[in-house]
Amino acid sequence: MENSARHSPRSTRRNASSGAAPRSRVAFEAADVIVTPEYFEVAGRRWPTSELAGLRTVRGPFDQLTVRAVAASGVSLLAIFAALSFGNGLQALGPAAFVVMGAAAFVPMLLGVVGNRTRPRVYELWGDYQGMTVRLFVSDSERQYGQISRALVRAQEIAKLGGVRAPVSSINPYGM
Repeated sequence: MENSARHSPRSTRRNASSGAAPRSRVAFEAADVIVTPEYFEVAGRRWPTSELAGLRTVRGPFDQLTVRAVAASGVSLLAIFAALSFGNGLQALGPAAFVVMGAAAFVPMLLGVVGNRTRPRVYELWGDYQGMTVRLFVSDSERQYGQISRALVRAQEIAKLGGVRAPVSSINPYGM
């Protein structure tokens, strides 16, 4: 038994003036993002889907905490090696010195790993619009970015096919 609500199209928008005919099929809709075959809207800024070209993904810069932690780790390791090379070597050091050296080397590395996990690089969607390269969308969630970029590609394909609701490959020519 098929649940019609579950298998119906995700969402359709109705024309506010007539209230009758759906204007377009919404490929993706979230709080501030709407993707249809006619337009791509992010936070109130709207681009016609058919006029967007050269879509590409760019990763944003690393978080500054992560960069500084890795730099501090490298500097501390260099300082440790320099101190050991000019001193009497490892034989003259006590156990407390080994603990301090380990902490000096690995605590900044740990901070870098934690910083990279908790504050990941952002995903940016860039494209060409009317001869200019513009940033269309930014997200730090890989899942949300993937959903929106795939929805935009699907919307462009639907627009190019003239509004076909289902992919041509899903049409059964034999009527079975």
